[in-house]
Amino acid sequence: MRKLTKIQAFTIIAIIAYLIWEYYVQQWAKTLPDSNPVIRVDLLFIIPVISGLVIASIVQIIRRKKSWIISRQIKNWNYFRPFFERE
Repeated sequence: MRKLTKIQAFTIIAIIAYLIWEYYVQQWAKTLPDSNPVIRVDLLFIIPVISGLVIASIVQIIRRKKSWIISRQIKNWNYFRPFFERE
């Protein structure tokens, strides 16, 4: 497995931080009376940021795998090249 990029590491940290935040918000919401509705304005900021980070991380993974496949094909071609380029 290859090393994580900075964006991928930050994505993991952000998701863990969001899960911890969500746990504490749920605990706080339980202490409110039933007549108080909970309006989660914080999610208007959190969800787009997390979504953007996840999409950026997935794009990086796909690009890395694609470049790995291409480099493997080039290495394989260099191995078989002497058999096809005889004089």
